[in-house]
Parts: sequence; structure tokens; C-alpha cells
Amino acid sequence: MTLSEITQSDAGRIYKISGQVDDISGGESNKDYSIEISYTISDKMMVQTHTGEMLMDTAYERIILIQLPLQQNNTWEQTVINKNGKDVTLKCTITEAFYEEGQESYTVLYEDVNSSYYEKREIQKGLGVISYEKLYIPDAGDAFVMGYQLFVE
Repeated sequence: MTLSEITQSDAGRIYKISGQVDDISGGESNKDYSIEISYTISDKMMVQTHTGEMLMDTAYERIILIQLPLQQNNTWEQTVINKNGKDVTLKCTITEAFYEEGQESYTVLYEDVNSSYYEKREIQKGLGVISYEKLYIPDAGDAFVMGYQLFVE
């Protein structure tokens, strides 16, 4: 993953990250493994948009990751569009505000108000999203938690 561009727009400062996810098929798949993630940071919120069919992150192309006030128990609702083009209402809560490595950090929980689906992120000032977790609900079989976290040496 590479920070490919930083621009300024009326919406705020935009950080674009591009790269590819690993092809675990060993080259047998015909899928496109390229991804692009944009973070737009304004004076009120941080919004993530993305493209890439193999990205295992959020199912929503656009999501408000965090918004003011940056304090524990701040709650808001947002309507996002899922991969099937349907509106989904998320209840979003800053569940934790703390300092990690001397930086302000926040844990944000995003809950689908009509299902058991959720996402959770830890966002750190100066770095951005440093961990991500979601409830993966397959078409068949049991749901399970999956995610990732940033490794810093």
C-alpha cells in the first residue's frame, strides 16, 4: 500500500492510498486485486471511500469513520449503501477515547440497526485507522469475526 496522493478540496484534505491485496490463489484467479482507499478529513469528520473488488474491509463504499465531538459515548446515525445497492442504517458510537503511544486514540463501533452485523475501528491521531474488525456473515455457515491491525516496527 502506498500513499499515492494528498489533495485539498471543498470537502477537506484527501489522502489516497493505492495498492493490491495478496492473490492467495497463486495467480489462478481472474479477479482484480488492485484497491484504492481515500480518506477525506474535514473540520468535522473523517470519511472513507474505496474501490476494489477483493478488499475485505467494509462492505460500504462510503462511510463516516469518526465525527465531532471526539469524546467517549458520542453517537450518530448514518445511512450507507451496501454492496447490493441497499440502504443500511448504522448506529455509530465512540466507545472509547484514550491515549496510545502518546497519541489521542478512539475506538468506534458501527452497528447495523437491522441485523447483527457490526464493524469496529481503532483510529489514532497521526496514523489513521490502526485496527479493524467486522462480523463476517457468509452466505452459508456461521458468522465469524475477522479483521486486521497495523504493525509498526
